[in-house]
Amino acid sequence: MSNLYSAEKIGERFQRDTADHVMTVLHDDGLYHHLRFAKPGSSMYWFEIVTWPGALAIRGDVDGNLVFSRLPDMFQFFRSDHGINPGYWAEKTADYGKGLKKYSEDVFVQHVTDVLVDFADDDPALAQTVKAEILAAVRNGDAGHEEEARELLRFWEDKGVFSDTWEWDLTDWTWSYLWCCHAIVAGIGQYDAAKAVAS
Repeated sequence: MSNLYSAEKIGERFQRDTADHVMTVLHDDGLYHHLRFAKPGSSMYWFEIVTWPGALAIRGDVDGNLVFSRLPDMFQFFRSDHGINPGYWAEKTADYGKGLKKYSEDVFVQHVTDVLVDFADDDPALAQTVKAEILAAVRNGDAGHEEEARELLRFWEDKGVFSDTWEWDLTDWTWSYLWCCHAIVAGIGQYDAAKAVAS
């Protein structure tokens, strides 16, 4: 099952959300920047990037309001030709990214599927039954919370299908965090392009 909040899908959404955005440079002095991106006459999906030595903040219409801290020049830190790096970047926030993840049904199903591939070698019928029941639970909304997912895992762990499921990380990045990551890269890229034209 594909992750609904995959970086690629959120990147595509970001492109749609900001297709008509215009950059406004509110401040630009060395390592101090204040850039605003918005569709003229609209407040939908606007965002601002603000930097000062050693920090970059992003805020706007998407639930974000994040501050990253790493290098004196944070534009340099986020410049990328290879897309976003959510895991590494999250480590540069105040709580090391702990607040940027939440339970994901997709991650839950992926863990189950991966383990059942090996289990199917010993008992294919039981593996198929377990997968069918877990997928049905997801479809029916019976695994919409992490506690419910872990209850299902414990049930099948008691029957010898899974082991050590308490170690499974069932979380993934929030869509808003991934959106903000794309916004930072795109915003800096637009700023760099404008500076290149000006010079």
